[in-house]
Order: sequence, then C-alpha cells, then structure tokens
Amino acid sequence: MNEGESDEALVIAVNSITAVNTIEHMRCAVHTLQLAIRDGLKEKHVHTLLSKLRQTSVMARTPKKDAILKRRTGKGAIIDQATRWGSTHLMIQRLLEIKNSLIDMANPDITLTDLQWRQTHQLEELLREPYLVPKRLQAQDLTPGSSYKEWKNLIYKLSQSSSIIADAIKAFMLRREKCLLDNPVLLAAIYVDPMYRVTLSEEQLIRGKAALRDIAVRMHRGSRATQFEDQSICASGPLRNSSDSGSECEIDFEKHLEIEAKHRRTEKENAAKCYVIITI
Repeated sequence: MNEGESDEALVIAVNSITAVNTIEHMRCAVHTLQLAIRDGLKEKHVHTLLSKLRQTSVMARTPKKDAILKRRTGKGAIIDQATRWGSTHLMIQRLLEIKNSLIDMANPDITLTDLQWRQTHQLEELLREPYLVPKRLQAQDLTPGSSYKEWKNLIYKLSQSSSIIADAIKAFMLRREKCLLDNPVLLAAIYVDPMYRVTLSEEQLIRGKAALRDIAVRMHRGSRATQFEDQSICASGPLRNSSDSGSECEIDFEKHLEIEAKHRRTEKENAAKCYVIITI
C-alpha cells in the first residue's frame, strides 16, 4: 500500500468512526448556573452595593484593621474572586459575621449606613440558596434528572422572592437553560428518569424521546460495527465493501422494539403454560 492509499484508508476509517460515535458537547450545569448568577448581579443597584462591600472588605484587610478583627472575632474579611464560585456570597456572609466589630471600630473606610447593612442582609439571604445549589450539584450520586430538579427548584424559589435581583437571576437562568437542554443526551437522560420526567415540557418530552431513540440506534450500529470488525480480523478472505456493511447496520428501531416486545410476550406466555401444566 503506497502513501496515497494509506491516507485514503485513514480518512475512511476516521469517517466510519465519527459516523457512529458522534461527539456531544455537554455543558457544566454548575458553571452555567454561576454565569447566570453573575449576570444577574450586574443589575445597577446591586452592582453599586457590591462595589461598596468589596471596597469595605479590601480596607478591612489592611494589616492593622485585620489584626484587630482577628483578635476580636477570630475572623478576617474576605474578598470575592470572579473565578471562584460562591465567593461573592462568602464575602457578604463574612462582613455580616464581623459587622459589630466593624461598627465598633468607627472607621469611615469600613463604615456602612444602616440602609446598606439592611440591603446586605437581604442580598445574603437571596444568594444563600444559589450558593448551596452548586454544592448539591457536585454530589457523587447525582443523576441528570436530579440535577435538573435542583435547577428548576432554584428557579421556583427565586420566583417566590419579590426582588429585582431574584428576577434578574431567574431570567438569566431560563435563558441559559435552553443552552443546557440543547444537548440531546442530557434531555434523553432526564426523559428516562421517571421521578423527574415531569419537569420537562411537552416539546422537551418529544425531543427527549427522539433523542433516546437516536442513542439506541447509534449504540446498535456501534455494536454491529464492532462485531463486524472482530469477524473481519478472524476471517481469511478479503473484507467486504464498507458501504455494504454500512447498509447492513441500518435498523428500523420501531420494528426492533416490536420484535423485542413480541419475544417478551412469547416468553411470558410459555412460562404461564408451563406453570399451568405443572399445577395440573
């Protein structure tokens, strides 16, 4: 085989593999949620408040003030980081924990008004659940259905809050949810979960069922292709044309399910007949 023929054979092999094993892009639900929260916090009013809280945290971390705080409370201020999930909530939570010491220090650089403290309390309560959900989404026994349930549950809780910030986070979550469910594998996984299938809309149910059928067909084709390759390795004769094997891998999934259902019914009927004969 010359160089040109080997290159052509390589291309054919790659194309045959990718035709069976399509690579699906799966978005990270936790990262997608963090992006939605970040977008929601860009609302003008909350952005101004967060800037003030961030500035207060920076000033509270200067050596002298940090030493006083740690001596009095055993804790220091925290500065949030854009690349660290939940760090904004942790910064706000820590400021509330050391609030009394900050007030006692009476330093204008770390002083908030009563209104700003009330708004900080409200913001911490609002961000508490969005902070906890990503932790639950990292559980080892998490399933696609339960992860989508957590997502929808957070949207529901945000809907119960009469807050501009909650509405903004909810709106961005709904917008990014469409991107999450663009993945047919994820949609099929939620569809087969009887506990959380109810979270899908009618249109999503139809797409999930179609995606499940497509996955089953691809798995069947993949298994047939693997069997064919094994047989080809053992055979002494020449390989058959790849187009012929491709046509043989085609399957009518609905017909396959019908045959499988008939086979199972036959087995049940035979088992019932055997039981009757033994009983008699």
